[in-house]
Amino acid sequence: MILILQTLAEKSPGFPSAEIEQATVFSIYSALALNTAITETHLFEELIKIRLLSIVMAEKIKSLRHWAQERTVSEN
Repeated sequence: MILILQTLAEKSPGFPSAEIEQATVFSIYSALALNTAITETHLFEELIKIRLLSIVMAEKIKSLRHWAQERTVSEN
């Protein structure tokens, strides 16, 4: 189990827990669709397919942060 978690950490640098969770859910569905027991291979295959929201939506996030700087109170 520790080896699997270490490998998972190595294969998902920068992944928020939500994306890792979603890859886990996708891997369960994938194994069920193939009528096989779930393995770490299913999980790692799904991790490869995940596109991080922070990358896909980078421009929108940057724009929203800029908008918020001028219109909201900082938490600091």
